[in-house]
Parts: sequence; structure tokens; C-alpha cells
Amino acid sequence: MRIHPALTASVAVLALAGCNTVLVEPAQDGCGYGDCAASLRVELSLVTYSGLSHASLSLWAWSEDGPHLEITEQVGGCRRAERVSGPGFVPASLAVGEAMILAGDEERGRFPPPGRDGPGLTSMPLLAQPGEVLTLRLAGGADLPAVALDVEVPLAAEVETPEPMIAGEPWSLAWLAPAGHLVQLFLPVEGEAVSVSCTAEADAGGVTVPAEVTASLPAPWNGMTHDVTLFAGPAPSRADLDGAVVEVRALHGSHLLVRVE
Repeated sequence: MRIHPALTASVAVLALAGCNTVLVEPAQDGCGYGDCAASLRVELSLVTYSGLSHASLSLWAWSEDGPHLEITEQVGGCRRAERVSGPGFVPASLAVGEAMILAGDEERGRFPPPGRDGPGLTSMPLLAQPGEVLTLRLAGGADLPAVALDVEVPLAAEVETPEPMIAGEPWSLAWLAPAGHLVQLFLPVEGEAVSVSCTAEADAGGVTVPAEVTASLPAPWNGMTHDVTLFAGPAPSRADLDGAVVEVRALHGSHLLVRVE
């Protein structure tokens, strides 16, 4: 199974209290997705759950010594990331100007100032219809020139009822997702310092989690039902600027209840 480079950053999901949104945190792999020359990152994540959409804007800066997620193991299409200290992207307060989302000429929302929901993070609810194209527009500031990027709101993936997951044995999940989409599955782990995810292209029709990965799941969780999160969406839109990268991704999220045995 091939790991799509556009999703190599998406290895952690942080649920924000009280809203249906996620923060996709960069994970350092080499010098950071191959963006060795980029010292700043701006990322918009538009996530839809059960017909409700939320947009998160996160700002990152390269630091020679800061806490971040780092990919520590990769097996097939699955990877494990752990929080470490050292060189990597960390949340930052950047001057990027006013940020808004548009649907054609219609303004759908303006982000509150970054930092409201955490370091370098701001978010807002959003009206978004599957299949429509939305635009993130940044007015620009001292750290970033003005930029606009389009993203298509994805349709939901249809997922088969999952079988129980047995630790130490391969586990498969089948889906029907729009052609050209990418699908990422986050497995249950303990705490926020570790992330385990598996990535596949939608056309693959599913993913098989290797036995080595299921064997690493927390033993105390065996015999219980856990929440597995699946995200599907098109590859992110991206702009490479002078020393900075801006990415916009739209995802449709689904929660699956899986018994671990």
C-alpha cells in the first residue's frame, strides 16, 4: 500500500472541547515533509461530522527545540508518531492578516484572531455543502503575503461495519469513498503523546492494519469497545511561498465503534 505524500503530515488528531473539529498536527519526517526550506506553515482543516462542519486554522513555525510529533515507526501503510522534544514545527503566533472563507463571492465566515483556541490556533463553525468549492483567503501580514486557496468539500465515505480487532492479528476495514480521495484511519491509543494512523487511497476500497500494529495497542483495552476515527477527503491544496507553506484540506470524519479483543 502506497502512502500518499500529501497526507504524511496528518498523523494526530486533537479534539477541541465543545465543537466538532480537529487540529491536524505536523509530524516531522526528515526535515518536515521534505519542506526543508520552509520555516513557517499555515494549515486550514475543514472537517465535517454528521452534517456539521467546523474550520480550524493553525499556525506553525520551525523550532530547533520544541515539543512535536515525530514519526518513529512505519509498517506498510501505517505509522506511529510520538511526542518528543527537538527540532520540529511548533504552534506559533504569526502575522498572516485577516483570514476568511468564501464560497464564490459569498463570505461564509471570518476567523477570530489566532490563539483563541490554543497557541497558534483559531476555529469557527461553518456552513459547508458536500461537493462545493470553498476558498481560504488570507489578507497577508508581516509573516506571510496575501494568498487564496480553494478546496472541495468532500462527500462521506461509506464504511462497512467493522469486525472486532484482535491484538497481534491483521485487521481490515472496507469502505466506498469518492474516487481520488485519501482515507486515513486513527487507531485507539493511550494519551495524546502517541498517534497511530493508517493511510490509503480511496480507490483501494479499504485498508489492512498489519499484525505488528494491532499488537502495539494498549493491552488494558482488550475486551472493550473503542472509538476509531476515519477521515476521507481530497488531497490538500497547497501554496509554496518564500520560506512558508500554506495548505488547505477538507475532510469528512466518521466515528466507528470497534471491539478490541
